[in-house]
Amino acid sequence: MKHTITFITIALFISVICRAQDESWYKCLNGTIDKYTITMHLHKTGHTYSGYYFYNSKEEPVYFFGEDTTNKGKINLFAFPKSTEPTDEKFLFEQNGSKFTGEWKKNDSGKAYVFSAVELNDTSLIPFSFVYAHGETKLKPALKESPVATFEAASVWPTNNSSKALFVKKIISDELTQKNVVREPEDIFLEEKNQFSRDYKEGYKDTEDSMMRENPYLFSMDEINRLMIVYQSPKILSLANYSYAYTGGAHGNYGTHYSSLDLENGKKILLDNILTPTAKTKLPLLLEKYFRKNYGVEKNTSLKDAGLFESTIKPNDNFYVTGKGINFCYTPYEIGPYVMGEINIFIPFSELNNYLQPSFKKLVE
Repeated sequence: MKHTITFITIALFISVICRAQDESWYKCLNGTIDKYTITMHLHKTGHTYSGYYFYNSKEEPVYFFGEDTTNKGKINLFAFPKSTEPTDEKFLFEQNGSKFTGEWKKNDSGKAYVFSAVELNDTSLIPFSFVYAHGETKLKPALKESPVATFEAASVWPTNNSSKALFVKKIISDELTQKNVVREPEDIFLEEKNQFSRDYKEGYKDTEDSMMRENPYLFSMDEINRLMIVYQSPKILSLANYSYAYTGGAHGNYGTHYSSLDLENGKKILLDNILTPTAKTKLPLLLEKYFRKNYGVEKNTSLKDAGLFESTIKPNDNFYVTGKGINFCYTPYEIGPYVMGEINIFIPFSELNNYLQPSFKKLVE
């Protein structure tokens, strides 16, 4: 009987895993907003888009999210800069082969500036695909309004086997499985989807149908995971591993774990690899300085009065680097309440130039 239940569970989980160009892809774009040059790391899953873009003069990434269904034939993105302003930046553009053209606005009522970009074809960079898996399972298929569990996972994956690419494959596989074994994302996602489906049905197997009819949302579940590129140069690759889960209650939980890789030497970049011991003692003041700048907190206002749990901000291990700075990420509830969301604090290397480790300086020169 146990084997029969398992078979039914898997059979009812409608799923897709693919690398097809029309379903999922990753593209690195070089372009401009008005006269300012930018780089965009754009990831597609179905009709959904996500990733990061930055102005090349600062290399301070901004997260974005969007879709291509609201405006037919156009990609609509909302970007979320670390800013005191309550509105989000907006991209609206078309894709024509390797070219992308449209507009960018600072907010809904802002002036529209020309956005233009082309897909970067740089042989010094590792080429990537974007592997995507999604599916759903109904808790009680016989019920008209059955609760549903949805699963979605995606990850960048090198498309060649150069020495740098093999190193990145090992890191990505470890990020996805927490095991020191290199596995293809397709295999990992299929295993996770089937386990997710089994756990969902097992967890609610004794729930009365009447309770599900009354409020099916309370018995629905969602799990989303995306591993994306934040920054890439011939020497550094920075990755964002985003996860979201709703298992009941008032809201879901989410967070992003970042990591940066030294492609020249085949290792993860640790804080000690970047900064001297003296610099690390200066980080709390710099984190406070840029938190105040990003959130519009006056000098005479304490960090606790600004909403944080403590009166100081300490560096953590959840950071990434670009060629011009380091970003520390604090997930919801880590240093502030859920309503503040993820708190990202980017510190330019110009603040730390005299305290960078010589070996790290070679990576960002």
